[in-house]
Amino acid sequence: MSKKIIICGCGPSITRIDYRRFPKDAAVFRMNNFFFEDKYYAGRKVDYYYTDFGFLRNQFFNLYNLNENKEYDIDTIYSNQNPKRVMPTVEDIDTVIFQNKNFSEYICFYDRYYKYWLSGGIRAVFAAVMLGYDEIYMVGFDFYSNENYPWKNVDHPVLMKYTPRDSDDNIKNVINRYHPTEVQIKALELVKNTTKAKLYSICENTPLNNYVEMAPIINDTDDNYIVEEKKESYTKDWLNLPEIQSAVSVSEVQKKENLQNDIDRYKSEIKSLQYKLTQMESQFSTIVADKVNLESKISWISSENQNLVQKNIAVEKKFATLVKQSFKFNIIRLLSHITFGKTRKYFNNIKKSMLI
Repeated sequence: MSKKIIICGCGPSITRIDYRRFPKDAAVFRMNNFFFEDKYYAGRKVDYYYTDFGFLRNQFFNLYNLNENKEYDIDTIYSNQNPKRVMPTVEDIDTVIFQNKNFSEYICFYDRYYKYWLSGGIRAVFAAVMLGYDEIYMVGFDFYSNENYPWKNVDHPVLMKYTPRDSDDNIKNVINRYHPTEVQIKALELVKNTTKAKLYSICENTPLNNYVEMAPIINDTDDNYIVEEKKESYTKDWLNLPEIQSAVSVSEVQKKENLQNDIDRYKSEIKSLQYKLTQMESQFSTIVADKVNLESKISWISSENQNLVQKNIAVEKKFATLVKQSFKFNIIRLLSHITFGKTRKYFNNIKKSMLI
């Protein structure tokens, strides 16, 4: 049986969901400032939520209040950069994603060499695959098009206080620098080419349709899903943190978080270097052992060679002795023949004289 999930980015197409294609029995994954929406486009129930660690301090406060006020029913919260060190109930999305070698290498490659990061929506897609969802319905993935967001005309003074870089005149620079569209698209291709998960779009008018297919129509009627309106008093902005928290300036908080991030990164790099050093030491020990073994063999061969030289000298001496002995024997034999010949001739002469 297939396991379905709807992942909603915060792009403009969230307001144009084709509810004929909207699966009612699916889990819902939301992110960032989704609660700024003027309607419950994907319902009140949020099974999974993701925000970057840099926003977690504020967003956790916002989400907690959204649950308390019954505006939403938010279950599992995800962030990155080991969020449990500050929020024990927040799960680390990278722990889920990095179980997949292809996903892990893709993220690390673009982060390490280009400082390109996946958007929250694409991270959610990676996580959904690793959580076992094989039918992934997507909306609000508009790759930062120039369309206005659903809450464009609503002021967000508290958000701007805490995240001044997200002002309209700067947000595009941030997006273009760290979230280039081609990196996000290649990530979707990676999912399609290396997993069994099916990616679907549930909006007929979105750039996403150039890269994933439209979801099938489930119910060709207008009442397949009824979008709930929000109360006039709904949460349209971040909430001000309590005074005891906001007494620390935003810049100081950010500095501390950046410092902790640097410390974590350096620890990771030191651990990696230590591992490489251990490998090099092991290789060096093997080389030293091989060198000692080789020297031992060379010494043995040299010793054997000396023995052979000594044996060769001894053989040569014996050979010389045998040659000398053979020479003496031949001389004696020759003298014997000569002596024997003269004696024989003497007796023959005697015999002849007697006959006369």
